[in-house]
Amino acid sequence: MTEKEAGDVVEEFNNGNFRYSIKTEIEDPYEDPDVTSVGIGPEAPMEGAVIHSPYTEYLGWAEEERDQQGASEMFWYTVDGQLKHAMRINLTDGLQWMIAGVDTDRGGLDDYMDRSDPELTYEREEDGYTVFTAPFETQGQVSMYSLTGDEEDAENNPMFPYTCTVEYYINNDSRTLDRVVIDYEEYGRICEKLRLMEVEGLSEEEAKAQAEEAEDIIRMTTTIEFTDFNGDVQIDVPEELLDGTADTVQ
Repeated sequence: MTEKEAGDVVEEFNNGNFRYSIKTEIEDPYEDPDVTSVGIGPEAPMEGAVIHSPYTEYLGWAEEERDQQGASEMFWYTVDGQLKHAMRINLTDGLQWMIAGVDTDRGGLDDYMDRSDPELTYEREEDGYTVFTAPFETQGQVSMYSLTGDEEDAENNPMFPYTCTVEYYINNDSRTLDRVVIDYEEYGRICEKLRLMEVEGLSEEEAKAQAEEAEDIIRMTTTIEFTDFNGDVQIDVPEELLDGTADTVQ
C-alpha cells in the first residue's frame, strides 16, 4: 500500500461513521506506590462514537467505570450549522453539566490525531496491517508536584507544546483504518527535563541533554480501536443540549 492510498483510506475514515475505544497505558518511574488515588484515573478505558454529518460525537468512560466519582462524558453536536461542546461529570449528587452549548471547531478525537491531512510515512507490515506514522503536534500539562514531591509545587502545573508519533494501522483486506497507537515519548522527555532542573538543579541545557539519553522516563501510549465503520452508529444527544436548557454547575 502506498502513502497516497493510505491517505485515501484515512480521508474516507474521516468522512465516515464509527465507534471507538481508547486505552492509555502509563509507566511512571517516579510514582509513589504508597499514594492511593481517589476516583477515576487516566488509564481507565473510554468509549466513543462519531457521526460525520451533521457532526456528532460522544466520548465517555467505559460502562464499568461510569459510576466512579469524577467519571465524565462529553458530547459534540451541531445546532444550526454550528458545532457545540458539552461535558458532564459524575459528582456526589450525580451527573452534573459542567459546560454546555460551547461553540467549538474541534471534536474529541482531534485531541489525539490529525483529522484533516496527516503526513503519512510508510513504516512496516504487521499481522495483516500496513502501518504508517505521522507526527501530531499537541500540548500537555504536567504536575510538577508529581515530579518533585515538593508541597510548594502543588499548584504548579505548566502547559507546554510537544509532538507525538501516531501509528495508523490500515487493514490490508478491508482497506479500513482499524487502529491508531500514539506514542508520547517527547512528553516524557520534557517531564524528565523539568524534573532534572527542579530536583537535581541542572541548567536547562544540561537537563535537556541528559533527558534525551534517559531510560527512566514517564512512558505513555494510547491505543484507539475503531469498529462499525459506516455501520449502524447512533448517538443520543440529551434533549436539554439540543434545546439549550441544560443547567450547568455555577
